[in-house]
Amino acid sequence: MWVKRQERMLLEHADTARKHTQQPHYYDCYCLNGIQFLKSTPHHQQQYGRLFGCATTPRILPISASYNLGHLQGFAVSFQAWMNEKFSPELLESKSEIVECVIEQLEHMEENLKRTKGGDLKASIHRMEVERIRYVLSSYLRSRIRKIEKYFPHVLEKEKTRTEGEPSILSPEEFAFAKEYMANTEAHLKNVALKHMPPNLQKVDLLKIVPEPNLDAFVFLRVKEKQENILVEPETDEQSEYVIDLDKDSQHLIRYKTIAPLVASGAVKLI
Repeated sequence: MWVKRQERMLLEHADTARKHTQQPHYYDCYCLNGIQFLKSTPHHQQQYGRLFGCATTPRILPISASYNLGHLQGFAVSFQAWMNEKFSPELLESKSEIVECVIEQLEHMEENLKRTKGGDLKASIHRMEVERIRYVLSSYLRSRIRKIEKYFPHVLEKEKTRTEGEPSILSPEEFAFAKEYMANTEAHLKNVALKHMPPNLQKVDLLKIVPEPNLDAFVFLRVKEKQENILVEPETDEQSEYVIDLDKDSQHLIRYKTIAPLVASGAVKLI
């Protein structure tokens, strides 16, 4: 299953990883706007430049120089994607490209860490950071799978009706998983209950019986870019619609439906 394959990539060492010829205790790195990344092959430079919009400059960095994985831009993006997915009531746009890039970097870092000497304090700190990033990625994937299982008819319907050019909320693997999950659910209902009912009751509309995501749920957020004239719907019939401004770096508790487009655009982040 797709999620199991992804978790194995996160939780196991890469037995078939490429062998590197650098001196021991050296990491093959390159910089994106001053932020150090691993691997300086043309493929990775192009891939990270496309994902994060940065120019690349290859360089070799010794382990003694140290680097903080938590501040690497790619890992920061994946961390924020995890936070948004964790606190959003609906399934958000898939970040599969970023996930794959970070997984590949983790595998490369594991290979380099294997060549460090035992008892190296800095290497131990780096291993702890790797475990933290592994946890974030695994939790991100599990959160998405839980939402797909919970809202699968609505997820597939949204994917089916999306307009051309609109980003997909499902990766190809997630789409296949959702379709298989729906087919298995329909088959189970038919074999266990529906086939024993009168013919006029043997059809069931999963869109009607499976609950939709609660977009009226309230969420905490932090504003990354100032937003003006945000329309807020009334909570009661006695109230009327009103607009608010969201100042940069301010924090709010607000109905998710109001700020869902801002989450998708990256103007705000859920906390």
